Amino acid sequence: MSPATPAAGDRLLVFYDGECRLCAGAVAWALARDRDGVLEPVPYQSEAARARLGAAAARAADELHVWSEARGVRAGADAVAELLRRLPRWRWAGALLASRALAWAARPAYRALARRRARFGAARCPLPGPPAARR
Repeated sequence: MSPATPAAGDRLLVFYDGECRLCAGAVAWALARDRDGVLEPVPYQSEAARARLGAAAARAADELHVWSEARGVRAGADAVAELLRRLPRWRWAGALLASRALAWAARPAYRALARRRARFGAARCPLPGPPAARR
C-alpha cells in the first residue's frame, strides 16, 4: 500500500475548532462526502482531543489536526491532505496537496488562512450527527 492510500477501515479523527464557523463548515463539507464513514469530528476544545493529541493539543487552536492509528498526528495543510485522501472522489486532491510540487506553497497558505479564520465568524456551526447517523 502506498503512503497516500489509507488502510481500509482506518478511522481519521478530525480535531477542529468547534467555535469557528469556517472550521466547522469545512468539517461538515468533508462529512457530507465521507461515504465510507471513516471521519470522526472532535472539537479541539474537548477532553477527548486533549487526551489523544497530547503535546500537540496546544497547537490545535491554531490549525486543523487529524489522527489515525496508521499515520499518527498530522497538522495544517498536511492534515487537510490526509482528510481529502479519505474521501473517495477527493483522494486525487489530497495526493496533489501533499506532493512536493504543492506542499511548499500549501503550508504557508493554510497558515495564513488559519490566522484569519475569525473574519469568517466565530458562531458555532452544527455538524451532522454521529457517524452511524450519516450513513
